[in-house]
Parts: sequence; structure tokens; C-alpha cells
Amino acid sequence: MTGLGMYRLVLLAAICLVALAGCGGSADGLGEDASRDAPDGTTIIATWLDSATGLTWQSDPGDIELAWAQAVDYCDGLQGGAGWRLPDIDELRSLIRGCPNTVSGGPCKESVQCSSAGTDCYDGEECMGCADWGGSGKGGCYWPSELNGPCEWYWSSTTESGFTTYACFAHFRMAHLSHDDKANAQTHHVICVRRAGAIEIPSAARGR
Repeated sequence: MTGLGMYRLVLLAAICLVALAGCGGSADGLGEDASRDAPDGTTIIATWLDSATGLTWQSDPGDIELAWAQAVDYCDGLQGGAGWRLPDIDELRSLIRGCPNTVSGGPCKESVQCSSAGTDCYDGEECMGCADWGGSGKGGCYWPSELNGPCEWYWSSTTESGFTTYACFAHFRMAHLSHDDKANAQTHHVICVRRAGAIEIPSAARGR
């Protein structure tokens, strides 16, 4: 093979790798936190693109449990600050599949709009979710089958404006939506999100 041919082959391989990383492709053998270091020292994250929302998610967030402020910092610093952030409750809720009360647009009032209104958004019956392990995801999880990781409680970045020490969360084992005290040592799992071309909002502006 000529030098020019080898150059074209390497260039094509590089383009394919970039497309895989940006379009929801997932590499095998990335370990517990679904990430590994590239030769240049950057971190490669296994991702999944939700074509319905345009959001890119960690496809396997790993078994990471953090307090709320630590969760915000973790996502902000992922890949050295490459646009990753902790999702708001609307974004996190968009992952719910198969539970009518708590899917996006369902009757449960937990949302960014409700949280900013200063009222209690939680309704025990409508936000409680569905039967444990009844979803269509892996192991019965109420999230997309493309996602891996613990089917548990996950923080959102959304703070209840009427209850400023509380932040919203989703529990994907039962598609439950509620809020929890973000000021104490309570920990929940973390999944990070990003949107191509989005302007990042500083953590302080998200109710930190």
C-alpha cells in the first residue's frame, strides 16, 4: 500500500470513530464506569443518542452514588468539561418508558415549570409510578433498552423553588418521580447528559 493509501485508511478510521462517539455508538469493554482513557489522555464515554429529544446520554453511567452537589460537579467535569451536565427533571423524565402517569406529558406534575412556580409538585398517586421491574428496559427497568447501569434513583439538577433544599429525582425501577433533600448527605445515582451545540448554563444558575 502506498503512503497516500495508508493515510486515507487512517483518516477514514478516525472519521468512523468520531461518528461512533457522537451518534450513540458504544465501545465494548469500557469497564464499570463505561469509560476509558484515549491515547491523548482524554476520556472516552460510551453514549446513546435519543433521537426523539436530541439528547446524548451516558449509555452506562456506572454504579456511582453521590450527594447532589457532588453529582453536579461530577457531570460538569466529565471529560474535562465537554458539555456534560446533570439533567433537569424534564430531561431525566424523558427517559421513562412504559408508565403512563410519569412519562413525559403524563399527569404527574414534577417538571421544571412546576418546580419554578414555588408549589409542591409531588402528587403521591400520580407520581408514584408503576409496579417494580415492569418496564421494557433491561431487567424490567422503566428506561430505554439501550441504557445500562443500576435501575435506581437518579438525581436531576432541578431545585424546588418553594423548597430550595430539595432537588427532583427519578427512580427507574418503578418510574417514580419525587424530590429529596439535597443539602444533607443523601446520595443517589448519577447519569449525565449533553446536547450538541447547547450553551452551557453555569451550575450556580441551575439552583446550586
